[in-house]
Amino acid sequence: MDGDIAEELADEPRAKTFPVGSEGIWTFVFIDMIVFLLIFFVFTTQRIDQYSLYRDAHHHLSVIFGFANTIILLTSSLFVVRGVRAARAGIATKVMSQLQFALGCGLLFFASKAIEYYGKFAAGIGIATSSFFTFYFFITFLHLLHLFGAVIFVIAYRRGARDGVMDPRYVTGVENVGLFWHFVDLLWVFIFTLLYLM
Repeated sequence: MDGDIAEELADEPRAKTFPVGSEGIWTFVFIDMIVFLLIFFVFTTQRIDQYSLYRDAHHHLSVIFGFANTIILLTSSLFVVRGVRAARAGIATKVMSQLQFALGCGLLFFASKAIEYYGKFAAGIGIATSSFFTFYFFITFLHLLHLFGAVIFVIAYRRGARDGVMDPRYVTGVENVGLFWHFVDLLWVFIFTLLYLM
């Protein structure tokens, strides 16, 4: 009798600890956020110590490029939000279309950064030009790696929607992808502010 009750309780879905996504993604995002905050802190202290150098160097960055990239990523977040909502509603076709649009924005961001990097290299600016550009290339490339990971996950879950996999586990997975995507976008907002505007 007790065994039957235990089996029934085991079969019941557990209440989610977090309203969106799983505990794992929240833990990862928190740790990753701490790492980036430390990087931003070191950059800021260096900027204070070498204010003139950093002020002059940052003028070599295109605010227009940075702003365009910000718009691209914010737009991609809108598509991801719509994709998550569609997954919760069980509308596979809409999940596919919205994640496809988000994927397109991600690829457009990659293309934009490639053009921006090419412009820097063509002008003789590299990672060793100054400490500012060491931070610039390191931070933006690290961000690109995060976006690359987000794009891979979007491709995988778009394929899942195409195959009709719309169970609760899939929905949680899409929520996890959405959280990570938004985190990557938020990182870019900080990067744009620190590197391009300040």
